[in-house]
Amino acid sequence: MKYILILLVIFSFNSTANVDSLANAVNEIPAAVKGIWEAGEWKNSSGQSIGIFRFVVASGGYEHASSRLFIQWISYETDSSNPKIEESVEVKEVADFYSFHLPKPLKNGASFVIDASHSYSNENVQFEIWVNGKGLYKLSSNKSLKQDK
Repeated sequence: MKYILILLVIFSFNSTANVDSLANAVNEIPAAVKGIWEAGEWKNSSGQSIGIFRFVVASGGYEHASSRLFIQWISYETDSSNPKIEESVEVKEVADFYSFHLPKPLKNGASFVIDASHSYSNENVQFEIWVNGKGLYKLSSNKSLKQDK
């Protein structure tokens, strides 16, 4: 019975330590980050699932508020392992000139839409983004903006 009690105390301490490190990491997220969303599955070239990709939106400014969009690819080595950010890319084509929220999935399931407004002219623009693989995306808009990264 004494050994069981000792093991329970040890496991309780380890799980508390993990929770505290996660809580500390969450407390370090900058206030400019307005949203994080796990958007889809990331697969390798043979179609095997490796992890997920997510969108991160940060915003700043007052009179001319603008947003920045990042895509992060997160891998899971095993079901029990901690996730690891493999790649993080900023979608520079929309940075600092548009204000928007997190992308939304389109019905086709392959792409996402970003409803944005220009920070200075207030013109409404809709972007469509495809996440193609680790570090890769394609962006187009109703303003003839086409980029491959």
